[in-house]
This record gives sequence, C-alpha cells and structure tokens, in this order.
Amino acid sequence: MKNVYMIINTSKDPTLTYSCKIMDWLKSKNCKVYIDNYVRECYAFNAIDIEDDSELDDIDFAIVLGGDGTIIHSARRLAMHEIPILGINLGNLGFLAEIEEHEWQENLEKVLEGKFEIETRMMLEAQIYNKGILIEEGFCLNDVVISRMALSRMVGFSIYVNDEFVNYYSADGIIIATPTGSTAYNLSANGPILAPHNEMIVMTPICPHSLTARSIVLSSNDKVKINFEHNRRSWDNDLMVTIDGQEGKEVNNDAEIIIQKADLKTRLIKIEGHNFYHILRRKLGGN
Repeated sequence: MKNVYMIINTSKDPTLTYSCKIMDWLKSKNCKVYIDNYVRECYAFNAIDIEDDSELDDIDFAIVLGGDGTIIHSARRLAMHEIPILGINLGNLGFLAEIEEHEWQENLEKVLEGKFEIETRMMLEAQIYNKGILIEEGFCLNDVVISRMALSRMVGFSIYVNDEFVNYYSADGIIIATPTGSTAYNLSANGPILAPHNEMIVMTPICPHSLTARSIVLSSNDKVKINFEHNRRSWDNDLMVTIDGQEGKEVNNDAEIIIQKADLKTRLIKIEGHNFYHILRRKLGGN
C-alpha cells in the first residue's frame, strides 16, 4: 500500500471534480490518500487529515495539483521530509509539473508500477543579517530576489563571492537563482537557462544601469554576500528580499544577505520518456 499526499490548489480546481477523480482512482489502487485538514473540512473529502508537517514521515510521495507556484511552495515543505513530488499541471507555463492535466491516469499507473526516477534539485538557503545579527532565514527552490519595495528607484548594492568583492551595481534589483529557477524570473531578465541536473548558482541583475552588467554563473559551492554599504541615498526600510516569489522580508541599508547552496534538496518524480529538453521545447514554443 502506498501512502499518497495530495496537495491541491483549490483555485485551479475550484469544484475539486478533477482532484476527486484522482483520489478515487488512487483508492481503487489500494493507496491510502492524505490531504490537508482545511481541504477535507471544506469539501468533506473521505481522506486522512494532515494537520501539521510532523505527520508527513510515512508519506511515500506527494501529488501536487496546480501550477509551478504550487509545486515550489510545496517543495519548501516536503524537502525537509525527503518526500518525492509528482506535479500535475493545472496552470499555464509549467516547467516543474511532470504531467499535463489529460495525462494523469497513464502516468500515475507508471508511478505505482515503479517506472520512474527521482531527480534531485538543488535548493538555496538565504540568511538575512542586520548589524551582524541573524534576523531571518529561509530556503528556496527557484530564487532569491532583492529589489525596491514600491518606488521606481534603483537599488545600489555590492556583491561578494566567497568574501571577494565582485562589483557594485545600480539596478532595479538582483536575482540569485538555482538551475531550476533559471527558467523563471531569471529567464525574463535575460539570464541564461541552466539544465536542472547541474548544481550552479546564477546571479542576474534586473535592468542594470550599465551596458556591461551581465549574469554571472557560479559554482554551487560559492557563497554570495550582498550588502548596501554604498546605498546611503536610499530610504531605510525600502528594500525587499523575496524567496521564490512567495515569502518576503523588508530590510534596510544595514542588512546583509548571504545566499548559498542548502543542505536540503527537492525530489521530483520523473516519468520514463520525459526529459528537460522536451519540456523546454514544448513550453517555449519550439517545434
């Protein structure tokens, strides 16, 4: 018997008709299905509650129904329990979802038969210090973005790699991305696409006030430090550090952000016959 955790983005499947089909099918295959407590209470599902993350240790794999954002949000939770994720795309441009909406049954059959591989994805850890005191830390699968909060003013920041000064930038912000995140905001900012099986870090300035400021690809073992020591013209508390586009922390000019490879990894279920380049070609409109 498989213990399957279903994570459902109810905004993508508001009546849960699609999710119920998958749940009923899993039960017919002798799987034990778990869902979040709030979903079961709202929709009267006949499934086992997950009330907090301490109950995840017995889960064999998770099915995430939604778009890339739902998968990224789930990844930060599930990585701590080493739970593999199978994404079913109910969104639009989905690089992380392995299965499209109409393909679910044949591919779930393959998963239950063991016809899949686990692909590990590198994650980043971000630590925010203020005057040398750690005030916030978090993990991300895609990226850490540092930018101005509201006004259309540039951010001045200094970049260090392994404590060696790299450069000072004036820009709308900077993206520090994993290979997984290279096809997200980094791609929109003209950063390079990195194959996800590599372990690298890419730094891409956002709209830099320079003709020569370009992305820099680093080793996964490098440690990036960003501070605002030359940014004294800016207003205090006018900067934002965003993790995976979903969690944000306001910081001021005294902040220092350290970003490095995390010990955690995201585990994605990959079906036989699916590969990154096929997905890239399909998602970006190639032939």
